[in-house]
Amino acid sequence: MEYITFCENGIYMVFSVSAEHCLSLLYFSALPYGNLEFNDFDYRNFNPVEFVVSEAEYYEEQKTKRINGLIHNNGLCYCYHTDMRNPTGRKIEFVTIDEEKALEITLHFQFYNDISAVRCWSEVYNGGTRSSILKYISSLHLHWPKSCKLKSFGEKPHLCLFPDYVKNGLGLLVHGKEPEGLCFQSCDNSLWHWEFGEYSETFYLRAGEPGCHSGWQKIIAPDERFSSTPVMAAVKPGGLNSAVDELMRVGR
Repeated sequence: MEYITFCENGIYMVFSVSAEHCLSLLYFSALPYGNLEFNDFDYRNFNPVEFVVSEAEYYEEQKTKRINGLIHNNGLCYCYHTDMRNPTGRKIEFVTIDEEKALEITLHFQFYNDISAVRCWSEVYNGGTRSSILKYISSLHLHWPKSCKLKSFGEKPHLCLFPDYVKNGLGLLVHGKEPEGLCFQSCDNSLWHWEFGEYSETFYLRAGEPGCHSGWQKIIAPDERFSSTPVMAAVKPGGLNSAVDELMRVGR
């Protein structure tokens, strides 16, 4: 297992690449990971992006389309990543690929100079010869091990969710040895959807396009690109107000 770590403006991120070239996002926090043993994590439960795509064939004669099947990502193959700086701040990109479907997905993380916030979005490129129907894609996809209990009798919950804590967004308070606040917000007025739930041995939070339940879809023709709705995430030790302050600093 290869680990790729970043620390920028107080935001700690840990990615892993397995022997099968599966990319995972194991850690996103304002607190140093210290002696945390990532070997205990099942990397297959920590996908950094969630997407659903249908493959479509178009027949010009009949003007109809045939749906061959619905495909969820089961661990995209890591190709490479870049780490650069632009006038806004540090910019990290991870390039992944599904060779069978000829789809390339690039994960973008744009940091801001001296602000504990990051702008996240996903870009899909169709390198095949058939059009694909994108049913859903996340801009940000985070996980926490179930050792972070949602409810614990006689104690504060470890994870507290606050919908609409910020305009067009939400807040998440994580209780551990030291509490930290996370705030998430859509970067524009586009339709977006966030979801908090549990899967296997993790809790997850994902935010991105409206998704299948709303009827949203995007046809991506060969050699065409599509970028998801960008989501801003801010994280700071302490309460949620500190994280909100970081979001507000981005807009100033």
